[in-house]
Amino acid sequence: MLEFLQLTMQATFTQYEEEHKLKLLTYRDVQQGFKFRFDKDQMIIPTRLQRAQEAQYEVRSAVRMPNEIREERGWEPADGGNQLMGSRDLAPLKWLMENPDKVRQNKGGAT
Repeated sequence: MLEFLQLTMQATFTQYEEEHKLKLLTYRDVQQGFKFRFDKDQMIIPTRLQRAQEAQYEVRSAVRMPNEIREERGWEPADGGNQLMGSRDLAPLKWLMENPDKVRQNKGGAT
């Protein structure tokens, strides 16, 4: 599906975006940064595994909070889920910053 979007539909989307900009926006709108964009991510339907891997990556990389993902999926919020998490191995960033002495340091050996 991704290849289809990239090789076939991308040129069409770009053409439509430019046409909409030309026909619907004034010169001033364009100067102010307004533009049209198609949300291509909505056209890609990921598998459950892909969604789980993406969510894990986003949480472990402190891109999104666990409760943001839970809300998106229609799930109830989890206690402590409104914090960004950091991978060491997965603790709230605030806690890692406030407790550097409790974070185990790797001194060259395997952990």
